[in-house]
Amino acid sequence: MSDTIDEILYDAKFSISYHRKRESFFRVLDASSKAVSLIALASIGFDANAFTMGAAIVSGVFTIATIVVDCPGMAGKHGSLANRFNAILSRAVLAKNSQDEVSQLRHEYHVVEADEPPSLRGLVQLCQDEQDAAEGKNVRPECLSMKRRILAQFGFGQRTIDFCPPSGAA
Repeated sequence: MSDTIDEILYDAKFSISYHRKRESFFRVLDASSKAVSLIALASIGFDANAFTMGAAIVSGVFTIATIVVDCPGMAGKHGSLANRFNAILSRAVLAKNSQDEVSQLRHEYHVVEADEPPSLRGLVQLCQDEQDAAEGKNVRPECLSMKRRILAQFGFGQRTIDFCPPSGAA
């Protein structure tokens, strides 16, 4: 199977979209966790009652979750991967579409791909649907819903695979 420059462009755009979404998710999760912890800790300073004890527990849970998940580290990793795929995209845009250039770009793509953590299938499908919609292909509106965008970040939002790629202009 021989690649084309268009396939590499599609794959690079898709990968950039995926990793930017994950980077953003981990940054928001980290910031939210810190905000909840600060609010909970601030409430502890008033008087000791069931609410302040609950706030302390919530603060502890969010702090531990952020440390265990390593939100800043994961955000940085996904940001770095997006930047590396963006560099490939930049070179692909300037490529002359010779088989040697295409082979070299595909090799570079696979080198970066090897550093990726396991992907979330629902988010992969969402990114593919967004890319297809951006290219003018028919994509069902429910595939781009806000509900699916949120669920996909948590490993949900998968649609059944129909093995029929989108076609035609929207």
